[in-house]
Amino acid sequence: MKNPLFEHSHPFTRVIFLLFIIVASFSVFLILGLITAIPFFGLNLSSFSEAMNVNNPGNIGLIKYMQFIQHLGIFVVPPIVAAYVFSKNPATYLRVNTKSNLNIYLLAVLIIFFAIPLINFTAAINAKMTLPAGFSGFEDKLKAMEESAGKITEAFLNVKTIGGLFINLIIVALLPAIGEEFLFRGILLKLFREWTKNKHAAILISAFIFSAVHMQFYGFLPRFLLGTLFGYLFVWSKNIWVPAAVHFFNNGLAVLMYYFMKGSDLYDKADKIGSDFASLPAVLFSILIVGTLLYYFFKISQTGTSTVNSQSEY
Repeated sequence: MKNPLFEHSHPFTRVIFLLFIIVASFSVFLILGLITAIPFFGLNLSSFSEAMNVNNPGNIGLIKYMQFIQHLGIFVVPPIVAAYVFSKNPATYLRVNTKSNLNIYLLAVLIIFFAIPLINFTAAINAKMTLPAGFSGFEDKLKAMEESAGKITEAFLNVKTIGGLFINLIIVALLPAIGEEFLFRGILLKLFREWTKNKHAAILISAFIFSAVHMQFYGFLPRFLLGTLFGYLFVWSKNIWVPAAVHFFNNGLAVLMYYFMKGSDLYDKADKIGSDFASLPAVLFSILIVGTLLYYFFKISQTGTSTVNSQSEY
């Protein structure tokens, strides 16, 4: 595109237009999803709410399909469209044409792996947070939303076949890894970087939004921490595929552990590492290792990354 419509617009203007793209894209994909679900799943629109009831095992296929369509409409398509109207070179704008050596990816995966105790620790802190007494009704609604989200996750992950596992890896791990990183790191982080002139502020703001849009109050802190780590991995590597790879690893590990280990003592122990006082040494070890790995990641990324048609650096 020779003259992208919003190439020289203020970042705030582009954020507003991005919201418009998301709403329009979501609406189009929702309609297409409903239309295609009628022949594929025998969907009756008059009983749509019943068809989306997660307590009915027969609805899981339709729910997964609509989740897939929703993710395409909200996270995958909008950042791609935005890149075309924000820049003459959409691939460079999204940093999809940056090459990083294998050490960059390995270090990034290790960072997320060793951060698990710390992430669990923030989740335990978050779970103990309560709102002031005046917001008790609102807090009850939040807890109900959390329980509903937990039921959906449980229903999604509860598969018995390799085919079901493969589908879960696509819907729960691969698609979010690509779509959410394109949107939150590839587009929003860049816009807030231009707006604030501070990469650290941009990383934190985009991580805050990343966590907030998941609408899970009691999972806000661990997701915010993950978003912050993804942000630094992106800024230092200048390669969107690095945070996308570790995002896939994080989500995919949860899917695989549930499939192969759910119900075992090992699964319960792994899920609780860092979540209680007895695990404090593991949390401190996690902080030490993650800090060290981040330092080496920063150093190596300075010489281990090359960008095709490079433009302004982060």
